[in-house]
Formats: sequence, structure tokens, C-alpha cells
Amino acid sequence: MSAPPLRKAIHGRGQATLEAFGRDAVFSVLSFTYPLKLISPKITAANPVAIAYVLSYGGGLISGDQIDLNVETRKEATLILLTQGSTKVFPSRTIDRIRASNVFARQQEGVNDSSDTTRQSLAANVASGSNLVLLPDPVTCFAGSNYTQVQTFRLDKGASLCVLDWYTSGRMSRGEEWVFERYRSVNEIWVDGKRAARDVMLLEEPNGHSVPPLGARTLKARMAPYSCYATLFLVGSAVAPVLSYVEQELRSVTQFQASKPAELIWSFSPLEHGGIVRAAGMETETVKFWLKRVLVPIQITKNQAEALLTPQGEGNTSPDIQLRPWIVDPEPSEADIEELKRQRVACGWHQERIPVWREEIQSGFRYIWFIHLRTPTGLSETTGMISLCLYEPSDLTIANMRAPPPQAGGRVEIGGLFIYPRYRRRGIGEAAIRELERKAEEHGAAVITMNTIALGENVRRYERMGYQQYKTEKKYLLKDVLGLGLTEDHCYAAYLEKKIA
Repeated sequence: MSAPPLRKAIHGRGQATLEAFGRDAVFSVLSFTYPLKLISPKITAANPVAIAYVLSYGGGLISGDQIDLNVETRKEATLILLTQGSTKVFPSRTIDRIRASNVFARQQEGVNDSSDTTRQSLAANVASGSNLVLLPDPVTCFAGSNYTQVQTFRLDKGASLCVLDWYTSGRMSRGEEWVFERYRSVNEIWVDGKRAARDVMLLEEPNGHSVPPLGARTLKARMAPYSCYATLFLVGSAVAPVLSYVEQELRSVTQFQASKPAELIWSFSPLEHGGIVRAAGMETETVKFWLKRVLVPIQITKNQAEALLTPQGEGNTSPDIQLRPWIVDPEPSEADIEELKRQRVACGWHQERIPVWREEIQSGFRYIWFIHLRTPTGLSETTGMISLCLYEPSDLTIANMRAPPPQAGGRVEIGGLFIYPRYRRRGIGEAAIRELERKAEEHGAAVITMNTIALGENVRRYERMGYQQYKTEKKYLLKDVLGLGLTEDHCYAAYLEKKIA
């Protein structure tokens, strides 16, 4: 009695063609076959923009499934492709895997060796003046799965593209970390008939091959300590604000020797028509929040852009900010803790200070506020943070209001100020300091202090706000300063004060 035939792959196909008619974006073609599904919700937009969700029945792809999707955005139209959850790649069913290992059975039934590979292909044509934004959730390959995706983007001159390609280590809640059989992703971008980029990622176990003297290393060992990897492709004028932000962030990065791996690392590679951003994080959420921050310039509306991105300079109105307190009793919110962690990652600081800050707040020695901008639609995302310290036991000239015995009309310190790089040079930091001075006066303080690197422009910036230097001290270790690529001058801090009552 012969064995029943192997499960046959299901081949789903889809076509999405978007055209602009005045201010409306209309799909002239939107078709799909099982297991692929395309859904386009109605949206209101000032420009011809459409959203389409790329889904699969059952929330994932089974071994051997194949998806082919063709996308076309015609002149002046913008198409945003999203998903409603991670693309789950299930392994072959047990009986399939047993039969798949039987070479004779596979030959008899005419089954190709790669028939258990789950495949997705995307071919996109983007016309001049149109935009394609592909922002899926990450691919999650289950243990034993085999997945390949090939994405090809052909852009006419004057078209723009934003593509996110990312994947996780697997179902970590079940202890699955980098235990899939094979993952392969190919992204190819053509601009005006010329290939601008080709990126290939192949992950699989070494199959006995090793590099002396290291020996064979498992996939998990090679990918550690990170569990989520992302690649962001940016091409064209529509994504210029994102590229500008990434380049600005890159200039602010300092190099130093760390005692342990960072929670998130990233890099940027310029292209003739754009660039490629790569990131890796220990947690998927860490990468997700970082990407969200990077992509803000193309997510905001025109009104928000005018409110958030207009530079503030001399003679301009001070930005309208709001300080939101970090509330730690009875328990701080996870979102606020994650925000503080992101800020520490963004500026290269260690995160060990966060629980110390919490204890100081509970003891009444410190306050922390998140800085937001007020916009016509509400508060913006967090632009930074600022802290007020009421007691510094190592030096009471810095802060002494909570020192025993209680000090009437004492001294407080601006104990921390951070603004995300894309919000700098807009007056937000100065506005936050002014607001903190008002709060310090309400607490009964007479003098507010701060310290900064004792270099000319750093000091002059605060002198223009009414602060006066009262001492200079060596604050930072030389080895730490040199490790950051700075000079010995950066070891010294200038301490400044200002009377507020």
C-alpha cells in the first residue's frame, strides 16, 4: 500500500494597482487568491494616499505555501502596505517532514527537495512622483520552518520608497530562539533602470562547516545577544526627512568601550539615491520603538509638521511645551520606563540610573518630567526629559533643599536634561529650563544650579539665560573621556547658578 501523497503547496496570488484621481487614490485593481488576502480601509487624506493590509488566512503561512504579490503605484499616488501582526511561518506537518526525509518517496512522487519551503515574492513598480511605503510587522519563523522571500522594487526617476524588512528569533515564550531550519530574504531596488541596491540575508545552521580555530557555531550563538534584526531601505525625495534625521543621529553617536552589549545597535549605509539603516535589539519592542522614532518624519500630518518641525531661533516664539511628571507611586508605568530606557540608549548613557532615580523620587529628593509639545491635535510624542534635584549630599552647593535640617530658600539643581536630536535647535530645551525654574521657585528654592562641560560655547549658552559660573571642577575620569574619543578638556565641568527668588 503506497503512502498518501505529500501535502501540496497552496499558491496565492495578488495584484494591487493604485492610481490618483485628483485628491483621491483609487485601486483600479485589487485582487487576491487564497491564502493571500488584501484589505483596503477607507481613509481621509488631503493627498491621494491609500492603505492596504497584506494578510493571510489563519494568521500565518504553512510549509510549502507560496505567495506572489504584484504592486503598482501610478503617478502622484502613495500606497502604504501594512500587516496586522507578525508573519508567522509554521513548520511542515510532522508526517510531511517524515516523508520529506525519504528521498526515494520524494523522487517517486516528483517532489522537489525545496517543496517544504514557504515562499513570498513581491514585485513592485513605482511611477515617477508616486511613493510606496512597506511597513510590515516582523517575520517570525517557528522551530523547524523554512522560509524564503524575494522583493523587487523598480522605481522610475522621481519615485520614492520606504521598505522595512525585519525578523525575530522565533517564539521566545516557548523557548524557541533561532531554531528554524532556514531563513532567506532578498531585497533588490532599481532606480531609473539601474540597480541601486541588492541585499541578501541567509540564516541557517552551519551544517558541519567551521572556521578554525573557532569550530562550528550554532545559529543562536552567532546571532546572540540580539533577538530582532531590521533593515530599512530609504530611496527618494519623500523620505528625505527620515534620511536627514538618521544622518543627524549618526553624527551625534560617540564611540566608547562598553562593559556589556548595548540593548540596541544600528548603522547607516548611504546610497546614491538614499540609504540603508540596519538595527538589532535584544527585544522586538526595543527595535519597534526605535523604528517608530526614526520614521516619525513621514508619519506626521502637515499640521503636526508645522507644529513640531519648524525650527525655533532668535526672534521666534518659544515652543509651547508641557512637562508631564514621571509618576512612580504606586508603580511607574511600563511605557514611561521604556521611554527612559530609549532616551538612555539614544544618548549612550547607562540605564542603571533609572531605578536610582525612582528611589530618589520616592524619597522626595528628585522630580522628573517628560517634555512634550502642545499641538492642535494634542500632545506630541515625548521630545525629551528634564529633572530637578533637591538634595546632593556630596556637594550642598549644588542642591541642599532636602538636607537636614531643612533649608529655607535653598538651592536646587537641574539634574538632567535630554532632548532627542531631531528636536534640538528649536528652543525646546531652553523652554523646558524656564518652566523648571518656575517650578523650583514654587517649591521655595532661591537658587537653581546646573553643570556642563567647561567649554566656551557650552557655558555661554547658559550665561545668555542668566546663569553665572561659580566654580570649575574635574568631574569625569580621563580614561572615560578618551574612550569617548574626546579630549582631556572634557574632564572638567563648569558649575553655574542663577537666582530665581
